[in-house]
Amino acid sequence: MEYCPGKNLDDYYFSIYDYLRQHPDTLESITKIIFGQIIKAINYLHTIKRYVHRDLKMTNILITQTEPYPVIKICDFGFCRTADNDMTTFLVGSEVIKDARIIEKNAYDEKCDLFSM
Repeated sequence: MEYCPGKNLDDYYFSIYDYLRQHPDTLESITKIIFGQIIKAINYLHTIKRYVHRDLKMTNILITQTEPYPVIKICDFGFCRTADNDMTTFLVGSEVIKDARIIEKNAYDEKCDLFSM
């Protein structure tokens, strides 16, 4: 397992909140950079590795460096399953960001990770 000497995404935004309030253009550019990396990571997870995370949230996204721009890593793969696995009826994930299909105990797929975003 790799050590990531940074903060999670929630703590990162909280630590620079005052600065970002005074510089909204910076907030937009940082958010675009981070969100773009998250989407690429999820795409890799779904298409190359054929895994579904099922518990994506701000505390499961780590910031490994901040200069010259933030670099993210996704962590906590405890609920992760292969996309081919029969996982579509298990109630998993964090309540606040859980896909409605999971809450209603309906079948779901890798799109549940996108709902978390």
